[in-house]
Amino acid sequence: MSMQREWYSYLARSGFEDQERGLYLAGSNMMARVVDMQHQTTFVARREYYAWAQECLTTCSFDSMIDKLIWQHHAEGYTQGEIAPIVGITPNWVNKKINRLEKLLKVK
Repeated sequence: MSMQREWYSYLARSGFEDQERGLYLAGSNMMARVVDMQHQTTFVARREYYAWAQECLTTCSFDSMIDKLIWQHHAEGYTQGEIAPIVGITPNWVNKKINRLEKLLKVK
């Protein structure tokens, strides 16, 4: 093994990130790079959105109990696929309901 390859291997094991290339050295997986590159603004926006969604559960009115149940699970971070069997509709319909509810709740 060449000295350069040994050195890069050592740096990769130590968690070193090459700032000039903006990528981790050999040995890192793609998901770690994606997570590390996530911008702070995205995290803050997501946190504020779910705080707003939770607040809507107590401050907004819903047309039906199923709408409120869908929104409640959405506000808790459940995926559309996880919500669908709970309420007995397809994930596609859950998606449509969430989008419609989001538009209605933003207006209120």
